[in-house]
Amino acid sequence: PGERALLLSESLTFSKPVLVGDTVRIEAVVAHKSESTRILELGFTIMVAGVVTGTGSARVQVRI
Repeated sequence: PGERALLLSESLTFSKPVLVGDTVRIEAVVAHKSESTRILELGFTIMVAGVVTGTGSARVQVRI
């Protein structure tokens, strides 16, 4: 996910199809942050034309 980040896990669930040619918008929110382990837990919302097509989550460790 970036030069100083390690993707630990990711999970995506789609409730509606996303087709070839669709413009996809993904919004992420930091749901939890651990200072001691430098791990962020992110929540995702996946949208096409303003309609939610899926959700997800990820855990990312940020390196110093």
